[in-house]
Amino acid sequence: MSAEPPRDFDQAAAAWDEKPQRRLLAAAVAAGIAAAIPLHRGMRALEYGCGTGLVGLHLAEQIGQLTAADASPGM
Repeated sequence: MSAEPPRDFDQAAAAWDEKPQRRLLAAAVAAGIAAAIPLHRGMRALEYGCGTGLVGLHLAEQIGQLTAADASPGM
């Protein structure tokens, strides 16, 4: 088994959302969250490790406040 080299997420961020699979996965994850948790405008949420924010963007309009953070400045 060979180890993959570490990703440079700062460099990858510019084209991250271009892959349809990533957008579809983010939409599915957001739908799963919304199905499991009754979201409402009085909620505040923190998404840590958000990458480009694909999941959070799907949920942001259903809650009152979303704070998104990622360790990669590019993301």
